[in-house]
Amino acid sequence: MTTRAVASVRKFFQSYFPERHLYHRSRGTVQFIVLSAPAQIFLLTLSLGFFGWVAYASVNVVFKDQIIATKEKHFQTMQAAYENRIAEMQSSLDEIHSALITTQDRFTTAAGELEERHRQLSEILARHDAALKELNTIKSRVTQVYKSTDTSDEGNRLVMNGEDSSPRLRESHTETIDQGGPSAPLSELADRRIISEEDVTKDLPLPLANLSRGIAGRFGTLDAAQHSMISALDGAARQTTVGLERIVTITGLNVDRVLERVAEDETDGADNASASGDGIGGPYVPLAALGIFSHKDKAQPADGAVGRLKTAVDRLVGLELALSAIPLVGPLEVEYHLRSGFGRRIDPFTGLAAYHYGLDFGAPLGSPVLATSPGIVTYAGRLGPYGNLVEIDHGHGIRTRYGHLYRINVKVGDVVKFRQTVGLLGSTGRSTGPHVHYEVRFNGTLRDPARFLEAGRYVFQG
Repeated sequence: MTTRAVASVRKFFQSYFPERHLYHRSRGTVQFIVLSAPAQIFLLTLSLGFFGWVAYASVNVVFKDQIIATKEKHFQTMQAAYENRIAEMQSSLDEIHSALITTQDRFTTAAGELEERHRQLSEILARHDAALKELNTIKSRVTQVYKSTDTSDEGNRLVMNGEDSSPRLRESHTETIDQGGPSAPLSELADRRIISEEDVTKDLPLPLANLSRGIAGRFGTLDAAQHSMISALDGAARQTTVGLERIVTITGLNVDRVLERVAEDETDGADNASASGDGIGGPYVPLAALGIFSHKDKAQPADGAVGRLKTAVDRLVGLELALSAIPLVGPLEVEYHLRSGFGRRIDPFTGLAAYHYGLDFGAPLGSPVLATSPGIVTYAGRLGPYGNLVEIDHGHGIRTRYGHLYRINVKVGDVVKFRQTVGLLGSTGRSTGPHVHYEVRFNGTLRDPARFLEAGRYVFQG
């Protein structure tokens, strides 16, 4: 088979390229050249290559400009495509960079809001705790007085119980707080987000979107936790405030008017009821511009949950300052008899109808007469029908008077503590026998002291 193929190829070449003889005669001499088949094939190939190169070179020379123009056009097309691709990539990069800057700004804003809210909450919580501490002091001193005179089985159940409020601040609440101001259940607060995942993930590549979504979720968790704390603290503050308002109301004083006086005194920096030891105290907190008035009053709380909480705590602090000055106990610790009440009575000297502006406590001559609330002595001496009189300014418009004293133990300007002896019971002035005439005044107006004692018993008995 192979031999036949070789023979066929040889026959083909012999038919087209037979051996040829080229003769050359010169000067009587004949020469010849023998061209074999391979030589003919080589010469033919060489000739075709030469003429092909000549043809190619001729075409390049003739169509040089057109070829160059075509190449340049192709190059420009490729360059334009490359530049467009670069521009698209740059545009995408700019969009990502812009989205990153926007996201960073949102995160920065969210972090700033959380930090500011945390600062506000820290300040509010500090004032709330300070108020509760002072309320516990007031509760303790009222308890000590009434324990010695109250033998009922009710025990020490105080409505002014700040201690019950504190633990609740760390609990989660699901109920809606609706005591004087709008609030929201924690199930709704948990859904609120200071920064949404959609805001920070749109226009971002998937890896960055996932990272941003995770950070936004953490911000949302912190935000919900803060709202949870705000709601719990707001509920606790309002619950305590209700009890304090009840106490002030029992005394016969108008809660809002008392709070307005507290706000005026604190704004002016006039703390006229300073005392030492177990007296009034706590940090200075300006209240005039804050929401310590009634919820229907002209003072409007700030917007948002923090604003509502601030309003509730401001009101609580205002009531604490007021109760620091309000006398809730009597001026004697010995057994006494109420000789004459507040209001209309028959005058013991004339036998005619008259008006009595205080309470007369009858007790043994020389019994200690005690300050019913801490304050500053503004009068100590003889005063007409009062006989020997001591007047104490407890601050925030509250003053008490102790008349008909046998002896005065203080002088004007003295700072007296709660239950400090200011004098001894006597019968000086317009008096028919040993007793102490006790008065309570608010903003210069005489009030019924029996109402204040009733409020004190309410605090003790609940």
